[in-house]
Amino acid sequence: MTPACGEDISQVVTSTTPTAKSAKLDIIDDDASYSVKQTVMQTLESEKSVKLTFERSITVGEGKITVQVSGNTNADTNVGTVYATEGTDFETMGTYELIFEDGKATTDLTIPITDDSLIELNEVFYVEIIGGDGEVNQGRKQTQVSILNDDALFWIQQRERNVLEPINSFHVVVQRGGLTVNGVYIAPYLDNEVTITLKTNTDQNRRAEEGSDFLAVSKTLTFSAAKPDEVLSCPIYIINDQEIEEEESFLVTISNANVQIDPSRNQSLITITDDDGRITCSVDGETAVSIDEDQRNVIITCTRNGLDNNDGTDQSSNRVAVFTLTAIAGTAMEGYDFTQYSETLRFPVNVNTITEEIALIIDDNNLEDPETLRLEITDSDSDTTTGVITITIVDNDLQGFQFEKDAYNVGETCGKLEVKIIRTGSGSTLQGTTLRITASDGIGNNAAIYPDDYTTQEAIITFLGNQQSQVVTFNINADSNNEGAETFTLTLSKVSGFGDVSQAVATVTIQDQNVIYSVQDTEITRNEASGSQPVYFVRTGDFCKASEIFVSTRRGTALPGEDYIGFTSRLVSFGTDSNTASVDLVVIDDRNEERTERFTVEIQGSNNIQIGSGVTTVTLQDNDGRVRFSKSEYSAVEGSGSVDLTIEVDSDITPTTVEVETIIFSGTAIAGTDYTIVSNSLDFSASETSKTFSVPILDDGDDEGDETFRVAIVSTTSGSKGDPDEAIVTIVDDDKISGSGLSIGAIIGIAGGVGGGVLLLIVIGICLAVSSLRPGPRPVAVVSRGRGGPAPYNINRAVNYAPDYGYQGYGQPRRQPVYYR
Repeated sequence: MTPACGEDISQVVTSTTPTAKSAKLDIIDDDASYSVKQTVMQTLESEKSVKLTFERSITVGEGKITVQVSGNTNADTNVGTVYATEGTDFETMGTYELIFEDGKATTDLTIPITDDSLIELNEVFYVEIIGGDGEVNQGRKQTQVSILNDDALFWIQQRERNVLEPINSFHVVVQRGGLTVNGVYIAPYLDNEVTITLKTNTDQNRRAEEGSDFLAVSKTLTFSAAKPDEVLSCPIYIINDQEIEEEESFLVTISNANVQIDPSRNQSLITITDDDGRITCSVDGETAVSIDEDQRNVIITCTRNGLDNNDGTDQSSNRVAVFTLTAIAGTAMEGYDFTQYSETLRFPVNVNTITEEIALIIDDNNLEDPETLRLEITDSDSDTTTGVITITIVDNDLQGFQFEKDAYNVGETCGKLEVKIIRTGSGSTLQGTTLRITASDGIGNNAAIYPDDYTTQEAIITFLGNQQSQVVTFNINADSNNEGAETFTLTLSKVSGFGDVSQAVATVTIQDQNVIYSVQDTEITRNEASGSQPVYFVRTGDFCKASEIFVSTRRGTALPGEDYIGFTSRLVSFGTDSNTASVDLVVIDDRNEERTERFTVEIQGSNNIQIGSGVTTVTLQDNDGRVRFSKSEYSAVEGSGSVDLTIEVDSDITPTTVEVETIIFSGTAIAGTDYTIVSNSLDFSASETSKTFSVPILDDGDDEGDETFRVAIVSTTSGSKGDPDEAIVTIVDDDKISGSGLSIGAIIGIAGGVGGGVLLLIVIGICLAVSSLRPGPRPVAVVSRGRGGPAPYNINRAVNYAPDYGYQGYGQPRRQPVYYR
């Protein structure tokens, strides 16, 4: 009998089986629950894949789930987790459907892993069940997969190493390791052996030679599996020869194409220091020693070893060796802490050790810190320093005490003055030293009086151990009297203990609270090109507190906006403990040539302040002067060789260097034929107002008349061009008159042969006619003396005549005529 929906089953069963009193009915659930087998998994990068297993709660029929593979999920993960990247660290998977076969409770998913060679942190990705034909166990729906990096880095521990030649051998250390990230070392996971090749290499630039200075090495180093931080070493052998030589170097390198080697540490530079034939010196066997100041004398022991560096065969003891020992200042001063010393010493034949006692240290009475000097040993053969002894001089004077300053200033309203006592020197300990500081009234009208002006008369302090300073406070009393600055005296004395007082007195000045403000300078001068520069103000009296004043500019012959940037009620602030302040004043650099101009900067009378000298007069010097030739015309005779031209500069621009360039422009004269082209750059320093330069004149020998060319000023770095900025140069020809076929001498000879005054006038007329055939200077006179004729014409009326010009007498050699300009 089939029960109806909602019918009592027990009743139905009883009625159908009257012999049974009861029955059990099991209801079998055919709905599956899905989960991951492992919530956390690890795999080595070199395994190249990872297999995940998924489970279900029943095995009846097929089952199906959907899984997602990703580098990150919304799951709660640790801060700082490094996520693997799809496509780089593992194969991109996305979303997959997995099938459970009928009768099976598990199914698998294999995810490929990328085996790279990078040294990196361990990385994670996630595989999550996101759906299926049954329930998903929320507590076990996701697997976190960690990819364990098993790549390693190899390097040489020391990039550089210096070894002495007799060392014989040393080890180069090669290390394998992982990666340090944010201070945390990440060791690699290794499961296989790795081999590294280590070799020595000769480099021509490094001088050390294989077989002569070191033995060749080529060795394979094998690093074990599962030892991520293994360290291996290889011996390198140095050849200890007997040659005197400079430092030499070679390389040790590691290599392997299949593993990562740190490129910055794949080699080590080995430098071999020679010890043959060298002279070394020491004090008591040491090259760094401390000597008490009162010891004065220093005993130096010097030795030599090895072979003669001349031919490499003779023992060094078979010859005389010469070297120089020189004292060189460090913090110790020559003449104050040690005596000047530079001596040439020598090893006699067959002597390899010598001793020298030097009176080197000066025992002064100064309290001072330890000071150093050097004794340098210089080989006379090679002129190179072969050794150094460092000497530290330890002071033997007692330490002392003193005021930090010999004068203190304090404002009346400050309320207190802090005075520092400092300890000096570096001698014996000062533990338990007690000092007294006493205040006493000043002297005269400006004396500070206890207790009206200060209220502390005495202080006692004790220096213990290594204390270097202590501060003592003296109380200052502010009264209402307008009394000006007042002074009192502090005296430092020792009560007990060690040490001396070196600076025992200091003066204290109490500045009255009534403050007076003034300009620092009542007159200042600025060049127009000076730009922005400060104008300073001072205050006297109590400067314990910050204060303010206002200042303004006032026009004079200089105008605001044209010659300077003016301001009104500009705030000027005085800081605490400062008695000076400033405001920037900007001068305008125009291009106008103008006279010296003035304006003022003034302290404004406001805020009930007291003003002393409240006005600064500012004088502006113009920098726009003129640059010109001294005159517009110059002349020179063709045979004189050169012509001098002068350039003048106004004095108001000479504080600045002025550069003047002169370029020659041709006229009727031809460059290269009549004169040489010159381009001059003249530098005018401060106070210079004129300079002269020369232009070469060429004597061509042609009868061509006077010719001209021009010289011009084309640029200047300061000021402007004045008048004249060009000059005309006339070359006065000194060759014969062309076109006549006659020289002056010939004409004078004719005149002399005829004689008489009438003939003289005829000759003059002929000269004038002939000279008119070409341009040129007009002859002053042509004179002649015949037998019994009149005296020569007075040639003193001629001006600017050239040297060696003259007249022609009868029977004398022919000469040139005398010319007027």
